[in-house]
Amino acid sequence: MNLIDKYILKEGQRVILSLFVIAIVLHLLNLEFLSTLFLLIFFLSLYIFRNEKIELCKDCTIVSPVSGEVHAIDFNEKYKIIYINTSLFDNSILIAPQSGNLKLTYLKRGINLPLNEKLSKKLNEKLIFEQKNIKVELLSSTATNELALSKINENLDIAQKIGIFTQGEVILFIDKNVDISLQIGQKIKVGTKIV
Repeated sequence: MNLIDKYILKEGQRVILSLFVIAIVLHLLNLEFLSTLFLLIFFLSLYIFRNEKIELCKDCTIVSPVSGEVHAIDFNEKYKIIYINTSLFDNSILIAPQSGNLKLTYLKRGINLPLNEKLSKKLNEKLIFEQKNIKVELLSSTATNELALSKINENLDIAQKIGIFTQGEVILFIDKNVDISLQIGQKIKVGTKIV
């Protein structure tokens, strides 16, 4: 692990370097407004793709795979359903919510409309993966990179990094009989105890 990997996620390094190079080229071409704009986006990207340390609960069986705000908690005959909204200013790391085999069950490529658009649920990129006691659905939004998992069909430890998720909605499906330790409106960090 080099020095840059310690502070910036690998998935964001190419984006950040590209923005910096574009800002320098625009500055050399005396396009000050565009140069300043790209420099500001460069600094914003440094924050978005920061490699924040994850504090893991030692006695947890299921943890939050992302950072964000609990938007709603619902249930049906089989699951408790937790809706988490993530923004650009939340930690972008996506982790395995529990130990065990991770299976990718659904991947749909699409566009990245804002989540408040009517067609976003149908047209945006969607990825669903499962582990033993949890199903996770990722729905992309405007500023989301391509949805992908770095580890599929592998046995993973709890909180092992499996990708990034910058902005969108995460829906967690957990067995209905399990008690969860979340409330609506609660801000959670990646690795926060759910069960």
